[in-house]
Amino acid sequence: MKYVIPTRYKARLHQELSYPVGAEALSEGLQEVPQIANLSISFTSPSLAHPMEANSPYRVLVAEYNYQPVSLSSSKQFIEDGWYNENWGLTVFAVRRQVKSLVKTLLAQDGLPRVKNWLLAERTPIWKYGRKTCCILFNEKNKSIDVQED
Repeated sequence: MKYVIPTRYKARLHQELSYPVGAEALSEGLQEVPQIANLSISFTSPSLAHPMEANSPYRVLVAEYNYQPVSLSSSKQFIEDGWYNENWGLTVFAVRRQVKSLVKTLLAQDGLPRVKNWLLAERTPIWKYGRKTCCILFNEKNKSIDVQED
């Protein structure tokens, strides 16, 4: 039986917006990554910080890693709540319904394989400190996707 990545959060959307990919497709595309059991998915709408603009690329899928080591000033409650554990997650951002089909196709063909490769990459111990992301951006003007890693 295939593992289904759990959904942590799913925002209700305005009728003009839709999610370009669902939990089943993400789970199926990422079955072989070693982090599969540690991943969770959040579905959200674009924010003021990252708006959907037709003339510039905007986020549609983000894979994220976060690890902050425990320090002398770390809260006991935060430690108990797992804030200082390694955390892996996926965030799917809503798109306009008019481009949903195109974005879904681009994610299946190129975006999800790029996220999978990012998750499969060998990591040095120093890489595993802090916050790292692999962002899939949709360029509405060019009808293409771009990838940004930090």
